[in-house]
Amino acid sequence: MKVLFLLSPVRELPQVLELAIPTLVGNLGPHEGVMLDLYYSDKPVFKAVREAVETVRPQIIALGGMSCQFSVTRRIAEFLRTNYPSILLVAGGWHVSGCLADGLENPGSFLPFDVLIYGEGEHRLREVCDLVAAGDRDFSKVPGIAFRQGETFQRTAERGLQELSTLAVPSRQAYYKEGGQRFFKRRAYFIHCVETTRGCLYNCSFCCSPAIYGSKLRTFPIERTLADLTQLRELGARHILFTDENMTNDLEHFQKLWLEIEQARVHQMHFALYTSTRQLVRHPEIIDVLERFGIIPLIGIESFTKAKLAYFNKQWISGDTNLEALELLRKRRVYPLVSFILGSPEDQVDDLRLPFRTLASIDLNVMISPAVLTPFPGTRLRKQVLEEGLVEDLEYDHYNGITPVLRTRYLSRKEVSRLRNEELVRYYFRPRYLKNLAREVWRRRLPLVLIQFLQMFTPIYYLNSDFSVRLDRRWLRLLLKLIRTPTKRIDQVSWK
Repeated sequence: MKVLFLLSPVRELPQVLELAIPTLVGNLGPHEGVMLDLYYSDKPVFKAVREAVETVRPQIIALGGMSCQFSVTRRIAEFLRTNYPSILLVAGGWHVSGCLADGLENPGSFLPFDVLIYGEGEHRLREVCDLVAAGDRDFSKVPGIAFRQGETFQRTAERGLQELSTLAVPSRQAYYKEGGQRFFKRRAYFIHCVETTRGCLYNCSFCCSPAIYGSKLRTFPIERTLADLTQLRELGARHILFTDENMTNDLEHFQKLWLEIEQARVHQMHFALYTSTRQLVRHPEIIDVLERFGIIPLIGIESFTKAKLAYFNKQWISGDTNLEALELLRKRRVYPLVSFILGSPEDQVDDLRLPFRTLASIDLNVMISPAVLTPFPGTRLRKQVLEEGLVEDLEYDHYNGITPVLRTRYLSRKEVSRLRNEELVRYYFRPRYLKNLAREVWRRRLPLVLIQFLQMFTPIYYLNSDFSVRLDRRWLRLLLKLIRTPTKRIDQVSWK
């Protein structure tokens, strides 16, 4: 039996290739999975979908995505429901899981679908495929899903977390061979995602992870990770992002994994991984690994103030811990990408500027990724800000972590966006950043220099949001004309 997976034409970071769908394809068992990435298709969406359906002739079509992609996903499902009513339509992913965790407040938005899969989907989807292949449509037999009954959805029995040792490696080559899909032959130009663990020991109020993985940390067998890295290297991949919520939580597994990676000779690629300042301060030996393999650490500091960290349920770190970890990295010349959150309910002008100014004071070219507080479905934060009446934009299209959708008690959404963009420009074009960049050129660390140089165009990426922000800098307006961000949003999608 064949399953066609449709990847959204809307993408905030198109250079980062999908991991979840190749993993689902790799775990279908006797069933065949084919992926069509609509972002890279050279045809309008409906035409590309129609050609793929008529060529592959699937019995099931699976769709998913984040909240900001879901209206496009639903529109594709409506097209399929009208033109191919006999095909079973399945939806899953972060948005579906979050909405079901909240009790599916608006079931009407999911009516084009037959089955909703929440949580980890590998075993659930395979069991749905087994039923359909056997001619059975009694989906109540599959725990951990919801299936449509008339105008509502019926949830089946709850299901525990999967045993990760039972999962096969992702299928990285199952893309539909159509037009623009040839682009995937240039795999060295993409960032490929790999996972070594699932789950997180913490329960931050803004995080979607507990809705899918719970609060338990599980590790994949090292042999599986090595097999995945090996196939990626053979396909020509050069850039790897480990998507674990915190790859260093299990320190013993982390150290053993990198030893095995080196022995298997798959370490000669560019790596990035998520870690925390708490782990870096408690276990400085992690920095030894980062330095040895040239790894870029991705660190979510969220804030430097105690009150905001408590609001995010991150009392397990502090502003002093964040600064201490960054100082350790500075001494070793390990360059992190730091993310933090703006737009909390109590934020005022000085609160928004604080993380930019604090990071600018460090003699290290810290790459930054400021996010705005976003109440994603399935998070504790969503219930809290809805009750406080701070959410002004309920359109999930804008729930991308870039466009402000809630106001603070002192600032409007436009003011939050304007202040963020102004501080981004000041941060990346300050003399110290340029001086440190020249120093790394002198040291011939050219890949790092290229990454830091490209980060200087981050303000343009943020300016391409729903708000039209005018900055009184003629050179910046010129850059906006000369450089096009590769981001594709809903209003840029060609349908017919």
